[in-house]
Amino acid sequence: MEVVDILLIILAIFLPPVSVFLKRGCDIHLLINILLWIFTWIGGVIHAIWVLNSKRTKNFLIVDNKTKLGQVEEAFREFTAREDLAILLISQHVANDIRHLLDEYDRLLPTVLEIPSKGAAYDMAKDSLMTKVLRMLGTSADAPDIDDESTSHH
Repeated sequence: MEVVDILLIILAIFLPPVSVFLKRGCDIHLLINILLWIFTWIGGVIHAIWVLNSKRTKNFLIVDNKTKLGQVEEAFREFTAREDLAILLISQHVANDIRHLLDEYDRLLPTVLEIPSKGAAYDMAKDSLMTKVLRMLGTSADAPDIDDESTSHH
């Protein structure tokens, strides 16, 4: 992945229409992106990343109750080996199924972020990245929050 590609991806996160313009010029995708960005920021970001993915290599896996564990594991290995991905979002309930792979994963890019699952509460203690960050900070997920400590003395 070249520096220009990385900069376009970063730009796609903060100013999606600019990255689309730099990649495609003034075409229908720019208009679509501007509208998506105005109405939903994340829509503009997703569309911009889609436009930047000129190779059209698959960069997602939809997991449902028919998806086999092996498919999820293979997709995780494939996505984390790619150099054209910067962030890998994974629902925490799916992450729990491949926790062994997440706990072994130690590369900076792509960064793996666990997001809350629909219908299930987010559990910071299970999040591999948060656990590593908290360990570096010398705390744990079950430690009381700083705000909780300061308010309990009043």
